[in-house]
Amino acid sequence: MPAPRRPSAYARHKRHTPNHGRQAAAIGVTGVVSLGMVMAGAGTAAASDTPVSQARGWFLSGSALGTNLDNIAKLQGAKAKNYGGDTKRESNPLDATLLNSIHLPLGPINLLEGNGLLKLGAVNQAAIARSSGSAVGASGAVTDSGAIAVDGQNDVPAANATLDLGGLLNSTLGTGLVGSLVDADLNVGDIAASAKQKSGHNKKQTGDYRIAQLTLSLRSPLLAGIVGPLTTQLAGVQGLVNGAVNGLGLGVITVSSLPSLALDTTPGGTGPVNINLATGAITVNVEALLQSLGLDLNNLPPNTELLPLIVHAINTHVVGLVTDELGALADRITAAVGDVTVSVLGVPVSGASLGLVTGALSGLLPTVLAPLTGVQNSLTGAGVLNPLLDPVFAALSSVLSLEVNVQSRSNHTFTERALVVQVLPGADPLVRLNLASASVGPGDGPDNGDGPTVLPHTGAAGNIGIGVAGLGLVMVGAAAATSAGRSRGRHARS
Repeated sequence: MPAPRRPSAYARHKRHTPNHGRQAAAIGVTGVVSLGMVMAGAGTAAASDTPVSQARGWFLSGSALGTNLDNIAKLQGAKAKNYGGDTKRESNPLDATLLNSIHLPLGPINLLEGNGLLKLGAVNQAAIARSSGSAVGASGAVTDSGAIAVDGQNDVPAANATLDLGGLLNSTLGTGLVGSLVDADLNVGDIAASAKQKSGHNKKQTGDYRIAQLTLSLRSPLLAGIVGPLTTQLAGVQGLVNGAVNGLGLGVITVSSLPSLALDTTPGGTGPVNINLATGAITVNVEALLQSLGLDLNNLPPNTELLPLIVHAINTHVVGLVTDELGALADRITAAVGDVTVSVLGVPVSGASLGLVTGALSGLLPTVLAPLTGVQNSLTGAGVLNPLLDPVFAALSSVLSLEVNVQSRSNHTFTERALVVQVLPGADPLVRLNLASASVGPGDGPDNGDGPTVLPHTGAAGNIGIGVAGLGLVMVGAAAATSAGRSRGRHARS
C-alpha cells in the first residue's frame, strides 16, 4: 500500500486565480494574456491576491506521448503559499510503491506501473513560504527544510531513477535502431534540486542541484559485429601454419601448437568508458567523463546538454580500446608464429630446412594478420567520427537528450530542474521527463528598498553550436565565473 501522506495544516490553500484573469474572462478576451497586460491591468486589487511568498517542490513532471504528467494528482508535489502570518510548510514524500503504481501506458507497456520503463526510488518534496518574502522549494534527496542531502544523509530518501530507453524505443518504434543501437539504459543515483528566494519583494532567486551518479549503458550489435568474425578466423591460424609448412616437401613436419590467439572480449577500460567486445556493450560513467575534461557534474552552467560530450567520449574511447586490443592481438600472433618449433619425426629442423620453414611462415604472416588489419583500417578512417561507428553515434544523438541544471523563469517565478531527459527530442519529443524540480516566486513580500534582483539567465537549452573541445573550455570558464555566486547555495547541502 502507498505510504500515508503526511498531514498538512496548509493543504486547504488552493491555487488562487489572479483578478486580472477574471477581468479578462469577463470582457470576453481569449488567448494568452501578455506580460504587459498583466502588469498594466492587475491593479491594486490583484496585488493583494499575490502571495507574500510561495514555493513548490515536485520530483517528476513532463510529458509522455502527449500526456502531461503535471495533470497526475499523485505527482503534484509539495506547495506552500504565504499571504502573511506564520510560515507555511508542506512536505509530501513519495515512496517507490506509490510511484510505481501509477498507470500511464506508453503503447503496450507502462511508463511507471509495475515493471515500467521508468523506475523511481523513494523521494521527498518540500515547500516553505515565509511572511518575510523568502521561500524554499526542493525535491528529490532533500530534507523537510529543503536542504539537499544526498548519499543517505539524515535518512533522506535516495531519489534514484532508472530509465529503460531501449524498451521505450522498441515499444514505440517497433524495431531497434537499424541494428546499430538496441539497448540504452540511463541510471541516475541520488538526485535533488532546490530553489530559494531571499526576503523582500521578488528578491534574488537562486537554484542548486545535485546528481550523485549518472551512467548511460548502451548495447550495439554493430560494435559486436566488428570483432565477432575474428574469433572464427583466428581459430584457423594453426591449420594455416601446419598446411604451409607441410607443403614444403620436407617430409612429415610437426609444428608446435600456437598459444591462444583469441581476442580478449572481457569488459575493457578503466576510464569513463567501458566496453565488452563480445556483446557490444558500452558503459559511460558521465561523472568520470566530465572529470576527465576538467568539469564537475554538479557545477555545470545552466542548461548544459551532455550528449555532445558523451558521443565524443564514446568515439574516442571505444575506438581506442578496440584498436589497442587488436594491436595487442597482432603482436601476440607475430610472436607466436616466430616462436614455433618445427621437427621431422621428432628431430628439430635446422639449417637450410629451417630456413625454408621460417620463410614460409614469414610469407604466411600477412595472410594471418589480414582480418585484424582490415578491422583496424575500418576503425581509423578519416573524419570527426569513426565511419564504421557513425550509425551508433547518429542513433544516440537522434534519440536522446540529457540536460543538467535546467533553469527557467517566467513572471518572477524561478524554476530549477536537476535533470531533463528527452526521448526523440525536438519541438514535440516522444517523452520529456523532468527529474527533481523546484520553484519559488512570485512573492509580494516586504520591499526593503533595494528593488527586485533575479538570477541572470545563461545558457541555451539544447543549442550547442560549437565543437566539443570548445564546449569544454566554455564550460570551465562559465563554471569558474559562477562559482562565487553558487558557493552560498552549496552550504545548504551540509
